[in-house]
Amino acid sequence: ANLIALAEQNPKLEFTDCLEAAFAEAKKRSVNGGAVQQNQAAILALGYVLGHSSIRSFVGPGLPIPASEARQALRRVTLRNRRDWVQHYTVSAALQVLSNALASMDVGLLKEELDADGGSGFSFGDLLADRAGTMLAVRATESEESAKAWQDRFQNGIAVSDLMPEGADLPEGLSDQEFQNRFGGVGGEGYKRLLMEIDRRVESCPAYKSQ
Repeated sequence: ANLIALAEQNPKLEFTDCLEAAFAEAKKRSVNGGAVQQNQAAILALGYVLGHSSIRSFVGPGLPIPASEARQALRRVTLRNRRDWVQHYTVSAALQVLSNALASMDVGLLKEELDADGGSGFSFGDLLADRAGTMLAVRATESEESAKAWQDRFQNGIAVSDLMPEGADLPEGLSDQEFQNRFGGVGGEGYKRLLMEIDRRVESCPAYKSQ
């Protein structure tokens, strides 16, 4: 509800505005403890309003539905000038909360494989956003101490570069055949090398590196 209200008040909402607002609410609600649980709630809220409405089916009925103006503002939010990366990032973070880090990364990979088979194509850039979102959820909920530290981090302001590395140079739009030929498919040596590079970039982000 707070994120929807924020979108109603600010039609030029930024990605970091949403994260800062969600974690500010988590901080307020966990003054007497429960920072991990409240950070999980913040991440699920972000996954719902910025990622995909299907998160609703995991969380349960009764969630507020954004009106037209708020929905349009939320749809304009980008991550490194990419709307689809907002969705990949926040949905992967929400999936980590709902399951675990490995499952979230596997779901992201499965989505990319489906894209390659007649969809928009396999995107290593999307995979970068998936893994960065998963990393946020892991770091922000792994312990009570870590959860509180992340609340403070967002309260002090955070930059996109702290959370999401550059990915404009990563291959995208690969058909299944191109993916097989260039990278050997999932498990191929070329794929493994690029996946290691993606993980290196994510782990090098200031917000994750300092944990």
